[in-house]
This record gives sequence, structure tokens and C-alpha cells, in this order.
Amino acid sequence: MNKSAMLATASALGLLAPLPASAVTLDWTVSGYGSGTITAGPATGTHSGATGYVATAVTGTFLGTPVYLLPSSSYENNDNLVYNPVTTSPTGNGFLDSDGVAFAYGFIGPLEDINLSFNGTAYQAVFAPVSAGAAEFCYGEGKSCPTGNEPATVTLAATTAATPLPTSLPLFAGGAAIIGLVARRRKKKSADIVGA
Repeated sequence: MNKSAMLATASALGLLAPLPASAVTLDWTVSGYGSGTITAGPATGTHSGATGYVATAVTGTFLGTPVYLLPSSSYENNDNLVYNPVTTSPTGNGFLDSDGVAFAYGFIGPLEDINLSFNGTAYQAVFAPVSAGAAEFCYGEGKSCPTGNEPATVTLAATTAATPLPTSLPLFAGGAAIIGLVARRRKKKSADIVGA
């Protein structure tokens, strides 16, 4: 295959390569307990037929201790999906669905699991200490941390848009493909004439 044909093939394959998808960053706050951010995307997942971005990280603190993301289905059936725009959520106009995004805090092991979710009308944080030591830590911080719900705030911090396709790229790829085909045809004709 000559250089023109290789260029045309590479250009055509480049058009088929997936483009980076959007990413979403949310700010979260549970008043008196903690705050931070959730980063999601570009990977997507589905819940009740709705497509959301998969959370990749949770940062911030809860009771002054750093938090970390829990895997899906770790606490309160969390699916770790984020929706933007909110109208795509299966639970109404929220960035999260009813299964939510789960994270934990702790120095060595998890002290408490927290699930941020949207119940159709409001955001909530559902949490529970994972051990007696975790409950003692909560009381030491001046909080009562039984299993329960607390109101939460979740707001959009940033959206990273998908990289747009340059308008000239399809024209370039089409032209390169035509040049490659013409060059290949000429080479084949030359080979036929020499072989005759």
C-alpha cells in the first residue's frame, strides 16, 4: 500500500475513533458534617433506562476526615451515576438518582458510609457508622451519627463539553481517501501494463 492509500485509511479510521465524552463535577454539602466534590464521566451507565455519567472520584471531608468513593452497590444500592442535564435523571430533576453516589470516610478503614441521593423532591445524605468505634468518633466530633437522613445540597460545579469535531476534518478525510483510491488505481494499472 502506498503512502497516499495509507494516509486515506488512517484518516478514515480517525473519523471512526470515539471522541472524548463530557465530564461533570458537582459540589456537595451536608450542613454541619462536610462538603466536597463529585467528579463523573466520561464513562456512562444506565439506571431505569436513563443514562448517567459514572462517578470516578469524590473529594472533600466528612466530620473533618477525607472521603473516598465506594464501588457501586456498596451502600444503599448506590449506582454512582450523575445526570446532566437533570432532566435525564430517572428520579426527576436532580443531578443524582434515588440510588445515589456513595462514599466513606476514615483514616485506615471506613468509619461511616454516606450515600448522597435525590428522592424526587430533595437531596439527602443517608449515613450509618460501620462500627462502634465509628459511632464513638461521631460523638467525639459533637455529632450524633445514627443511621438516618440529613438534608444535602448538590450543585453543578463544572461541565467539560465533548471535544467538537472540526468542520474541515470530514472534508480533509474525504479528499485524502479519494487521492488514496486514485493512487491505488494508477499503481494497479501500471502493474497490469508491465505484466502484459
